[in-house]
Amino acid sequence: MKSGNSRNPPPDAQGPPAGGPTLLHITLNTGRTTEYRDAELDPNVYACLQPLLVERAGAIPGIPGFAVAWQCRRDTALVELSHRGVPVVECGLAWGRREASSLWEFLNESAGTMRLPTKTSCKAPMPSMPRLPWIAEVLLPGIATLPVADAIRLGGFERCLGLALLRHHVERN
Repeated sequence: MKSGNSRNPPPDAQGPPAGGPTLLHITLNTGRTTEYRDAELDPNVYACLQPLLVERAGAIPGIPGFAVAWQCRRDTALVELSHRGVPVVECGLAWGRREASSLWEFLNESAGTMRLPTKTSCKAPMPSMPRLPWIAEVLLPGIATLPVADAIRLGGFERCLGLALLRHHVERN
């Protein structure tokens, strides 16, 4: 979600300086893991997400029909993305150790029945919790009803939201 706009918002809307740790983005259904750096989050995107960061819920900017809501618990956030009221993705973001293990277990239990089987077994074991910070997603059955382009855009939004939540956490502490 890089913006082609060269104008930067005022410094107070940009969040803390970019360059923090990389965020691991894990899709638990498939095992795909990707790293994203805070510097990749365009300051305009961070500014655009500010209302969501304050309200912890709302329509997803630029993706009509989609909404996001989350709850924070100490050093984690449980996020739900929905399309016209139907949950399509559940995510967990962890930036600290206090609640990370329980969130990781919860998400893996949710993904258990939807995880793609491996060649060696029909039931894949729960993967080990990665290093912090991470955002792990579980694709819910409702994702299958979406146009492919919308599903792909959600992945980009998850990354941006995860990075923005990390920045927001740093700002508040």
